[in-house]
Amino acid sequence: MWDVDFTINGKRYIRSTKTSDHKIARQVLGEIQGQIARGRFNLTNTNKKNTLLSKFIHKYLNEGTTHKADATVAQEKHYLKKLLRLVGDRVLRTITNVVLNKWKNALLESVNETTFNTERRELHAIFNVAKKWGYIDENPFASIEKAKPQERRLFMNDQEIRRLFKALNENIAKAKNKKRRHIHELFKMFVEFLLCTGLRRGEALGLAPDDINWEKGVIYLNKTKDREMRIIPLNKKAKEVLVALGNNMFKDLNASRVTHKFIDVAEQAGLGEFKLHSLRHTFACRLIASGVDIYTVSKLLGHSDLKTTMIYAKVELGTLQNAVDKLQGLDETDFPATSDVKVLPA
Repeated sequence: MWDVDFTINGKRYIRSTKTSDHKIARQVLGEIQGQIARGRFNLTNTNKKNTLLSKFIHKYLNEGTTHKADATVAQEKHYLKKLLRLVGDRVLRTITNVVLNKWKNALLESVNETTFNTERRELHAIFNVAKKWGYIDENPFASIEKAKPQERRLFMNDQEIRRLFKALNENIAKAKNKKRRHIHELFKMFVEFLLCTGLRRGEALGLAPDDINWEKGVIYLNKTKDREMRIIPLNKKAKEVLVALGNNMFKDLNASRVTHKFIDVAEQAGLGEFKLHSLRHTFACRLIASGVDIYTVSKLLGHSDLKTTMIYAKVELGTLQNAVDKLQGLDETDFPATSDVKVLPA
């Protein structure tokens, strides 16, 4: 076992690191020296167990994710492996806000602000488990501020949708064989279906014939993100797509393929700023622009919190103009004359 030797307020202390790993011991000593310099050192912390990030990750993925969906576990594993790569395999107690600020800066060089905020939120929750298990006293992610996303339009307007479908049709026409033509046609129907239903990628790809009630004209979604059943009414176009698909549905597509294919088609159409999830934004915004209230849109999207739906409430300028134009129908007698308006003393 390695000991650390340090002096504070003129008094020398020797404390066991409770580890035989020299690298870990040096990290512990470095953290102690840093805390002393910042005036935040607490002697009781030197007697606590020191656990490497890699060991915590191993235990967490084996014990802390048993109740979670496979996709969620895979995502958390990805975030943790990235954190390990960027900060190194260090003792959990030495992962301070200084270390995480370096992680933040490095991460933002490769992902946008929204993706960063998602990773930060997930890692904050994971490190709450580390705190619960007694590996750390405070969650270092609590001091890391969210990145402010650059304001940009997330939905597609009618002209952009037409450009997208023009590119989709061109790909179908240029298909070199029957198999490739089938995939292009299937992907076009997938895009149409998302625009008509607002489903998430996984929800659409996982559809089965038993999920459809043709008599009522609805889809019953049992495997949703929030694990609650959701009912999605089908419009005429969505029904046509389902009829054309048959019982095989979207089984010939997979998540990775549709994501990358959309990026390719969007760039082909000069719409490189949009992603596959933009179709869900577009579905929501078109409903709102048509006068559908935000609560109904929230139910269709399957949001448990209305605040989440507000992200989609991006209405284009034409809709805003039409709203204020309605005021022109008011007669001037509905307003008081300027001479009748009085300013009251404060």
